[in-house]
Amino acid sequence: MSPDAALSPSLDSTIGVELIGFGIALALFGVATAQTVAYWLRYGPGRVTVTRPCIYMVSVLWVINSIHVAMLSYVIGDYLISRRGDPTVFIRPPWTIAAIIIVTEINSILVRLGYAYRIWRYSGRKPLVPCIILATSLFILAINLVFSALEVHLETWLEGRRFQWILYAAFSCQIVIDGWIAFYMCLVMSRFKTGLQRLDLVIKAILMYVVNTGFLTTAGVAFGIIFFVTQPASFVFIGIYFTLPKLYTCAFLGVLNAEQRLIRQASGEGLGTPVPVLSSAVRIGSSTFVWEDDQTSLPLDMSETTC
Repeated sequence: MSPDAALSPSLDSTIGVELIGFGIALALFGVATAQTVAYWLRYGPGRVTVTRPCIYMVSVLWVINSIHVAMLSYVIGDYLISRRGDPTVFIRPPWTIAAIIIVTEINSILVRLGYAYRIWRYSGRKPLVPCIILATSLFILAINLVFSALEVHLETWLEGRRFQWILYAAFSCQIVIDGWIAFYMCLVMSRFKTGLQRLDLVIKAILMYVVNTGFLTTAGVAFGIIFFVTQPASFVFIGIYFTLPKLYTCAFLGVLNAEQRLIRQASGEGLGTPVPVLSSAVRIGSSTFVWEDDQTSLPLDMSETTC
């Protein structure tokens, strides 16, 4: 990118794409808020199937996403109101971009830790994969903290190209770990299929949310890298980055709500004949379904697997 290109950005490729990303982020924040409220109303304090850490995690995720939306609003307001008409407004990165990076990565590491805990529980408490997820997430957080510290002192976006290798390293690790989480969650959750339609449908719903987490976030990061490389004078990659924490949160809250629904259905709550979670047989009407009682046929520990 030439200096002239950096000094003459178009509105469509800068504030225009940021506004689109901001609008999508707001819409996803509305979805996340609805999921949070639904979770609290159905499984809030006093419910036997949800532990306090899970309630706290859902609340913390919502607070982090609220802070993220406030920071996005500040950035857009700074461009459109505070420095309206300033020809250099798109040249120097605002300090809030560094803060947005930090908040985004804190949100992402919390979601990954939630998945790591579930993998640990569902896989018979095997520590290897969760430890890999934790170590990779901490590495991604560390290098993003380094980039954020450098970004605060940048005079122009062009100067940030000197540190683009940090972004490449972070995004590459993010693609790998998110894809691995989606694959391994599908692997361990598929073991819980019972042949009972009402339970398998909920398990498929959980798998859908997990796959969406891996696919959508991986696709978002990949497209961000592509636009960062191919359109260096554009803010398309920033608009995409605005939406990533909301994608993580919406998919994870979907998994939490589906988990609790699975627990309720497995216990037969509100569904007529109870379905024993730790039994070797389930009777529905005049038919009995039998499977091996090896503690893998139903999500036996899901009542304890809440965050």
